[in-house]
Amino acid sequence: MGDGAVLFIRPREVQYHSGTKWAVAKTRSKRLDAAMPRVFMNILLRILKSREPFVIPRHYFRDIEPITGTPRYEKVADFIASGGPVEETLWFRQLVADLESNGIARHKKILMRNRAEISGFLETYAAPLVESLKSEGFSTDKGDYEASAIIDADGRLVKASSGNHRFAIAHVLDLPVFPLRVAAVHEDWYREEVASRGDNWLELQAALERVEDRHR
Repeated sequence: MGDGAVLFIRPREVQYHSGTKWAVAKTRSKRLDAAMPRVFMNILLRILKSREPFVIPRHYFRDIEPITGTPRYEKVADFIASGGPVEETLWFRQLVADLESNGIARHKKILMRNRAEISGFLETYAAPLVESLKSEGFSTDKGDYEASAIIDADGRLVKASSGNHRFAIAHVLDLPVFPLRVAAVHEDWYREEVASRGDNWLELQAALERVEDRHR
């Protein structure tokens, strides 16, 4: 659907998180995980992700949890509220704990090997990101729509993997608008809102617009 699957919503109207947008692929891969070497599992997971359905059967749909209760949200909220040095934030302490446990701390592809690098990451990456979103909002000119969501059986947008930190910041700041790309939908919602009305692209687009209106 291209940009037709991107909904511009108010972040605080999205209240739950599912953990992944690959509900079917992740479930199927876990069934084979214990019996297959890791290198083959990685290949298999990529194949399964490439075949992920847009309409998720209900028995694959994962449990959801409140966004505000996730560790990611808590560290972002604490970071934004903090008025002191980055070393006094929960985000810093969590990265230091990762460093001490694993010998390295990580944020996506950014690797931090000591406390100074953790401080540098928070000062030169995290803090400017917060200030940019606070002063300018989310600009679609600065990148693609990396943040994704799925739609549950009740028509609620549920945050999924991709763009979670940026979305958490927007949620804490209560930005008025933020783009989320719908990666998948619950089969019950699809049956009620799309299939029963004609089961075509126009009906799907109209259904997505209704979801968008609900979360503004």
